[in-house]
Amino acid sequence: MCCHVADRLGVPFFTWTRSQGLSRSDLGDMIYESPDSKKAIQHVIAAQQDGVYHFRSFAHTLTGNDLLISLVRDAARSLERLKAVLVLTGEDVKLPGPLSGDAPRRQ
Repeated sequence: MCCHVADRLGVPFFTWTRSQGLSRSDLGDMIYESPDSKKAIQHVIAAQQDGVYHFRSFAHTLTGNDLLISLVRDAARSLERLKAVLVLTGEDVKLPGPLSGDAPRRQ
């Protein structure tokens, strides 16, 4: 579904998994050191690129990780100025308090 949204918006689609890291769907190459979740989010912030960024099975990694929570908030804010969105998915997604008010959720 996220890929279709990116296509409709005319922006690149990026996907992240713990094993494969962050990659752009039409290029296929993993972004260097991006299996590390913190480095992947830092890349999203630094790239300042339009796109749909889908982080699969990611939301549970935020629990108890204040630095990662802060980076996700920074990424979301940096994407506000672009034609971009950060999508976090996972089983039983419960965003930590600092993020719960910042993001719409699909039940």
